[in-house]
Amino acid sequence: AALKKRQIWFGYLPLLSECVPLDKTGAPDWPGVVVNIGSGLIMGVREALGGIVSASLVFSSTGIPEITAMLPWGICMTLYTMSVGVLWYALFGRLQYGYATQQDLICILQAQMAAHAADMLRDDPGKIPATVVAIICTSAILSGACSVLVGKLGLGKYMLLFPTPVTNGFLGAIGVVVFRAAWQTASGVKFRYFYPTDWEKFCEPNNLSQVVCMLAMVCSIRQGPELLERCFPDNAVVERVGGLACQLLPLAFFYLVVAWAGIDLASLQDAGWTYPSEADTGPLDLWTRYSFADIDWPTLMHTLPAMPALVLMSVMCTLMGALAITDKFPTGPEGDPAPMETISFDTELATVGASSLLLGLTGGNLNFHKFSVIQLRLDGGTHRISVLMIALFAGGLFLSGIPIGQLVPKWFLAGLFLNTGVHFLKGTLLSYKSMSTFSWRGWQLPSPQFIIAPTCVVMAIFFSPAKAIMTGLVLSIAIFLTNSSASSPVINVASGDRVVSRSKRPFWEMRSLREEGDRILLLYLQGHLFFGSAQPLVAALNASAVDDRVKFIIISLARVPIIDASAARHLKTASDKLRQRGCEVIFCRMNQEVYNVLVAANVILAPDDDLVKHLKNMRWKSVPMAAKSSRRFLPTSPQRTPWSNRRLLRPSSKDLATSRLNVSMAPDFTLEEVPELAMPPLDVEFAAPLDLPPTPTPSIGSSASSTAIAQAATGPKPDAFCHETDALDHCDEQIVAEFCYGQPNTTDKLEPFMLAYRTAVEAPFSRLPDWVFEDMNGLPRGVMDKLRPFCQVHVGLPAWTKMSDTMNLEGALCFILKGSLSVIQYLPLSDDASLPTAEVHGFSFRQGKRLLKRYPPGHVAGKDGFFLEHSGQVIDPELEPKIVVSSKLGPPAEIWVLRPEFWEKMPVELKATLTEMLCVQFADDTQHSRLQEH
Repeated sequence: AALKKRQIWFGYLPLLSECVPLDKTGAPDWPGVVVNIGSGLIMGVREALGGIVSASLVFSSTGIPEITAMLPWGICMTLYTMSVGVLWYALFGRLQYGYATQQDLICILQAQMAAHAADMLRDDPGKIPATVVAIICTSAILSGACSVLVGKLGLGKYMLLFPTPVTNGFLGAIGVVVFRAAWQTASGVKFRYFYPTDWEKFCEPNNLSQVVCMLAMVCSIRQGPELLERCFPDNAVVERVGGLACQLLPLAFFYLVVAWAGIDLASLQDAGWTYPSEADTGPLDLWTRYSFADIDWPTLMHTLPAMPALVLMSVMCTLMGALAITDKFPTGPEGDPAPMETISFDTELATVGASSLLLGLTGGNLNFHKFSVIQLRLDGGTHRISVLMIALFAGGLFLSGIPIGQLVPKWFLAGLFLNTGVHFLKGTLLSYKSMSTFSWRGWQLPSPQFIIAPTCVVMAIFFSPAKAIMTGLVLSIAIFLTNSSASSPVINVASGDRVVSRSKRPFWEMRSLREEGDRILLLYLQGHLFFGSAQPLVAALNASAVDDRVKFIIISLARVPIIDASAARHLKTASDKLRQRGCEVIFCRMNQEVYNVLVAANVILAPDDDLVKHLKNMRWKSVPMAAKSSRRFLPTSPQRTPWSNRRLLRPSSKDLATSRLNVSMAPDFTLEEVPELAMPPLDVEFAAPLDLPPTPTPSIGSSASSTAIAQAATGPKPDAFCHETDALDHCDEQIVAEFCYGQPNTTDKLEPFMLAYRTAVEAPFSRLPDWVFEDMNGLPRGVMDKLRPFCQVHVGLPAWTKMSDTMNLEGALCFILKGSLSVIQYLPLSDDASLPTAEVHGFSFRQGKRLLKRYPPGHVAGKDGFFLEHSGQVIDPELEPKIVVSSKLGPPAEIWVLRPEFWEKMPVELKATLTEMLCVQFADDTQHSRLQEH
């Protein structure tokens, strides 16, 4: 079995299989070890050159003599940072081929802060070097501490939300600074914006010669590898070391010419081709050259406000580096104990942040992931031994005390600068290729977000990278607000004559809703409602009520996660105007935060009781989904099972003789009437609070009852409901009351059973007479008396009774004489608490509920299960909807339950009559389902 990595607070402890390649016997795979060592040494040379560039960016790009003189010390510090940072990740990092070290991006920001400090200390130049060292170490400490804190708080994933166009623009701004530093370093002349301040000095032969060498080196770096691959196609050695050779070749050629011409190093220094030499004291010079006493603490404190941008970029670079590496290599190499494991960004921040914190406290610089890790693995560096070689190479250079700063010409460093600047600028200016385009007057133009990148570049030319990134953020926000304001938050509009609630209504009421339902409009909103999107929403509301016929506007906020005070204020103004015109504005399906904002702004004045209970978590609660039962419903034999369909009208053989008797005759068996059901204690999760009336809604889509309407007559009408169905029921009830039962010309056309039905479903609610049930469903008078002996009659069922769980209702029919029944579907919903950890632990689910339909008196529930049970086509009883006594329409309920076994014993004539009724009700349900909201 594979060993499991042991995690510590700042990373992981390494395993032997991660350190060196092993064969199947567990012994070292020596060819693999050699490849790892070779690739590590080659990468060590590359990183050492990169370290020199990083040090030069900090200490020579500013052009300030006191800082430029620190370059040898800066190279020493960079090598120390590289050796410790790489070694730290080799020991405690998650990626066995990964490492972290200093990068050019942060060095530019540090150079800007160093130049600012030098400007403040121009009257006391002796304190500049020590203060610059303090600034670098302080930035490393702050970046490390913040990285660890962000990682430990689990906030790493949110840092990736930083706008990509702003990041591209920032890289372009850095490219501008590096590009300018390259020309300054090669020519020895300061540049203003993008041109030299002294053209005469810039055109001197000595300075122009260095500029030419710089340009030749850039050509070698950018074109040399491609030329080598053309000359030596499919050569693995050329492919691996060609880029490194093209970097070192100009330097080797330069010293060959110098040696051939007989020029010594002192002459090169005097001519300004190399940096002046200083007394070397070895690696200890890192901690002994500058003293705490020379630090100007007020200047250091003055630079602290500029460090948040540096800290932010360091955290982002760590995350983007880890993301780029794992995107390139989604699985770990051989030796990884969990190659398919998703990398934890938070742990990466803690690991890299801890090394930066250590380095800052010991005189080093901050570090983070580098994209060159990808090249290391491509070169064969798959284990920690290759990373260790990089650390040993950098550590060896650091301990040797070789004066690299005096051996590397200025033009060589300038060439590395210029190549980095061109790389950054090219990526920024060509970033439009990864963006969408739009057509304008026949021209295909890049996305408006692209303007952020060149704007940042221009700001960096004339001002600074810090102002460039701030400008990019402002532009990004402005574009976001503009796009949000241009799009309407209304994603759909439905009219009340085409959409009704999930509560079933008889056909004559449905006809009234079809004729008069266009007085109701249902608006579905989506997205974050803020000051930018408020105006389109208000315009949509005004447009909805332009016709005086509209009397109800329902606003669904199901897809609105948050609303700000400005949008709420606009909604308040628009709602008040609509109400003054006689149009009710009703809100529904909102979360707690949106509800609080609307209540605080007095947009919602009279919320429905069910909504308040829902937001207080007093309604049905969800429970974790249990493991799926292992019970199987399909036969284990591969042979097809016999067709088990039982015809609904076919009598059983023993009843064949009596099946032709008059249905009024008593059957040959007796069945006593079931008295009021003695209910077991309800589950705690469904119990109503003792101090509240027992009327919580048993599902997501409960409807407003006549009780709520009766209350509205004496108090304010509700203006906020839990669900669209609630709001539609509230509006539908008023439409039906006025246009179906409230008009003399329509009342005269209503049958007696229609008026009797209305009496039964209005407060104070009453039992539906048998003759009304029969007339509603086209049954002959007396059928209910004949049906009753075959049914279990449950009288006094309280609200929330889960009949499907407390009774055996598989294939049973439920005849409703009083109250109402809700048909509920249980759905697995993703638990919100599991989303942040879904990448690592997967999703967890809770049991959610969805109201399919609510049946009032005069209807039959369970028809689909009844027919499927008789046909033998039930897929899985666990998937069947559940029947629950609703809290609406005046519980306690009276329900007659007809089970399949008693159906078989019924006379065929009674079966035929009921079957015809069930088919009509089934068709009526289908008609209602086409109109009900979803």
